[in-house]
Amino acid sequence: MQHPYFGALDTSDQDGTDVIWERDLELAGQPVDVALWANEELALDPAQLDAFAKLLEDLPQLDTNARGFLTAELNEDDDFIAYHTDEVENFPALAAIAPNGEIAIDDFVRAMRLCHIGLWCDGVVVLDYQIDPDHSDQILAVKLDMHGALKDVSWES
Repeated sequence: MQHPYFGALDTSDQDGTDVIWERDLELAGQPVDVALWANEELALDPAQLDAFAKLLEDLPQLDTNARGFLTAELNEDDDFIAYHTDEVENFPALAAIAPNGEIAIDDFVRAMRLCHIGLWCDGVVVLDYQIDPDHSDQILAVKLDMHGALKDVSWES
């Protein structure tokens, strides 16, 4: 299949679910790894690819919306923040903005870095955010539908 944004996409040699397209995009001067995952059993849907492309073409807006979902989630359950601030000395990027181990939710979300975006063949977009990627493998994953509506926010590692 040829797509205007993703280019030539081929799933003919696939065995299971695998990355069929990958690119580094830039957001606020930082690289964001983006991967399109496809499954040999599901045909690529041009409308779904168009929706993914539309989200990526306005990456700053996608990020802003996802951070709003993160803020709402952390206002409901701040365990992710507590995990990091309880041992702030182990997370230099966080220690720089919260030297006493206390930080407002809005400041914490602003400091998080979007590291990876997964575009999944079932129509799910997953944005992985980390507070200190060099020192923590903990992720808050914002899961959206292909139009950017929230499905879930989950803590992963």
